[in-house]
Amino acid sequence: MQFIKIIIILFIVCSSTLAKDNYTRIGVILFSKQFETAYLGLKDGLTELGYNPKFLIENINGNLSLIKGILESFKKNNVDIVFTTTTPVLKEVKKYNNNYNFKIVFNEVADPKELDVLGRNITGVSHEAFELTPKRVEMALYCFPKIKHIYYITHDNPIFKSHIKYFNKVNYLNIKTPSTILSYDELLKKK
Repeated sequence: MQFIKIIIILFIVCSSTLAKDNYTRIGVILFSKQFETAYLGLKDGLTELGYNPKFLIENINGNLSLIKGILESFKKNNVDIVFTTTTPVLKEVKKYNNNYNFKIVFNEVADPKELDVLGRNITGVSHEAFELTPKRVEMALYCFPKIKHIYYITHDNPIFKSHIKYFNKVNYLNIKTPSTILSYDELLKKK
């Protein structure tokens, strides 16, 4: 949730067009269905803050060649801000944005500085912090050698799962639904 709050703050700061009393249009480009939670988190966060934007959502299902047409559609529909998911989507949107001059907010991007995607009207959050999780676990285990178990709770993230498996004290908990959390609560009480 902290990640989504950071995105929302960046979103508001980068856009003077986002006002509580108007219907700002936000075009969302999802790389695939798996990234829908990023949009939903953004939508819920903006709603909690009292904003009421209109969202136009496009799922490209990994087909980057659709982006140019989507941007054209966004322009025709008077979209103010484009919210992108994944590095490939952001790079493609940036490639065409000189023709449209959208304000762009991104998430799920590995290293925006190295990709040279930062600039006027473009902002967002890197997921590099998430990639540091295994190192943080390693340091916690080193600093606190008496730790018996670490529970890592996430929602179906293969990157974390592949890294965490190298630590024998880490239990990877894959959260799919709220009821899953309740079942893990029972597991934690037994340990």
